[in-house]
Amino acid sequence: MKRKKRPYLLLEVIISMILVSLFLFPILSPHVYILRAQQKAIETMQNDHVANRLYVHILRELYENRIPISALLEEQTLTIQDATLRDLGFESFAKNYQIAYRFEEEKHKPKDDPYQHYLFNLFLILKQKPSSKETTYHFSFFLIRDLQEKGESNEE
Repeated sequence: MKRKKRPYLLLEVIISMILVSLFLFPILSPHVYILRAQQKAIETMQNDHVANRLYVHILRELYENRIPISALLEEQTLTIQDATLRDLGFESFAKNYQIAYRFEEEKHKPKDDPYQHYLFNLFLILKQKPSSKETTYHFSFFLIRDLQEKGESNEE
């Protein structure tokens, strides 16, 4: 005599699926956490790379006198245009970030010297457009201004 196989009940299938998912969750959750941590680390490295490239760009602009000395002395906040970011090869940053920078004078040698010596701090601010999350990078640079060469007075 042959026995008939009993079919699975829907309740048994649902219970087995719940048990499988309960066992899989602890196995898969560390991998999801690692993936998120990697994405955050990659984003941080990209931001660092962009900040360093923009720092070099700003120093070049200062060297070529495209940024006036008054912007440094008055501690103005300047923005980097989207076209500049595209020229530097950061098209995705132009879409997702608003970038500004400002200068703060840290030290200044006395004004009786014909060469003015400055130590400036540059704060580069990367602000994500959708979330308004802001990251600030700090750089310091030294500037020497020759007042005799252009016939400027020592009084400022």
